[in-house]
Amino acid sequence: MQSETTYPGILGQLQRFAASMAARITEVLHLEPSRAQSQTQQLQAALAEGPRPAPLLRKGVQQPHGLPSERLTEFGPSRPAAPEIPA
Repeated sequence: MQSETTYPGILGQLQRFAASMAARITEVLHLEPSRAQSQTQQLQAALAEGPRPAPLLRKGVQQPHGLPSERLTEFGPSRPAAPEIPA
């Protein structure tokens, strides 16, 4: 079988594999503990790495549009909102 190189092809292979594993779950129960541990480790790594590129991405969005641009709101909050001054 030829290896897929496109995203849809790879995703399709993974979906078929996941469906076949789910259909035979009783035959692979011995793999469950290592899968759960692996998923937990991946989640912890993603949570640790996730915030790191955020400041760089925010600056990258600000540069072409400028800090006072209203386009920045399309990308989410880029800085804390200024406190409202009572009249």
